[in-house]
Amino acid sequence: AILPGTKVIETESKALARAEARNKAKKLSQSAIASKKSEASKLRADRERLRLEDEQKYTALLTVVILVSMAWIAFLAFSNSRDRQSEIGILRAMGISTGSILGTLMGRAFLVGFTGAGLTLLLAFLLSDPLKDSLHGFELRSLQYGIPIVLVSVPVLSCAASWLPALQAANRDPATICRDEHHAQQ
Repeated sequence: AILPGTKVIETESKALARAEARNKAKKLSQSAIASKKSEASKLRADRERLRLEDEQKYTALLTVVILVSMAWIAFLAFSNSRDRQSEIGILRAMGISTGSILGTLMGRAFLVGFTGAGLTLLLAFLLSDPLKDSLHGFELRSLQYGIPIVLVSVPVLSCAASWLPALQAANRDPATICRDEHHAQQ
């Protein structure tokens, strides 16, 4: 309408238009790739954060379970030493040393802990296949690496929990124990 009767003649080639279209497509694809990489790195960071949070939760739960177990073992050791105080008093009156009685009580605690750890590991191996199915392929390989740790730490924790009750039982005066038992029988 401004220049009537004029013709438009293309001076640049179609190849240049195609090159510009390719460059534009390249920039678009590079920005899309960068966006996907950014999303992927964000997902990896989120997964790592969740894994660390789960690890902290499991560590806290394991700590609570260990403390409760040690308290229960200490209670059982105290109850056992109280039930056996007449036997301990007789042994002490016969001249058995405090160290021998303490060693016997601690040996019992060690054997109970070792037996419990062994039975627990056996049960874990027997249940590992059903657990794998229910946990959707969760690998229990870490169990085989933890066997030596479990077989050493559980008896040691059992001995630690039994130490005070065993020490209290072994250090009681045999005359007091025998006198208390004599009064209890009458």
